[in-house]
Amino acid sequence: MNKEDARSEIKRRLSILNQSEKEKETKILFSNAIEYFGKYNSIASYVSLSDEFPTEEFNKLLIEKGTEVFLPKVNLSIKQLDFFSIDSSTEYKKNSLGINEPKFTKAKKASFEAILIPMIGFSESYKRLGRGGGFYDRYAKKLNERIIKIGIAYKYQKIKFDDQEFDMKFDQIIMSD
Repeated sequence: MNKEDARSEIKRRLSILNQSEKEKETKILFSNAIEYFGKYNSIASYVSLSDEFPTEEFNKLLIEKGTEVFLPKVNLSIKQLDFFSIDSSTEYKKNSLGINEPKFTKAKKASFEAILIPMIGFSESYKRLGRGGGFYDRYAKKLNERIIKIGIAYKYQKIKFDDQEFDMKFDQIIMSD
């Protein structure tokens, strides 16, 4: 299945998902993710969109536990992500893509042990299906190979699609089962 069809299929699956089932799976994912990320002193995360694992409370809890959290800002002019350290007082504003980003950024160089990467879906071989802009694929190529690339996924996000060589591969995907 091509990527566009795979994205449509995942949106269809999401649209018919029972809300109480999704909430139950979200609680399990949240618990699994907190347990997994508890071993790291610093992580890069993201601010979720409505069709992704909700990261707002997740990021807050990690900060409360003493984990240094970095969030991306999109630089559209050069199609690049830049990550900045946040804390509990960080304010956000929507960028031109409709994604919340840190409003004020600390000029500290991003240095993290693991990166949580958003996805629309993933393949059996852990290849990421994103939104099609390539931002995370390009960013992941520049990462030190010791940095663990992690996704958090609902069961319905696993799908067969025609992946390409440049598609990023997750090291780990946290699921509810």
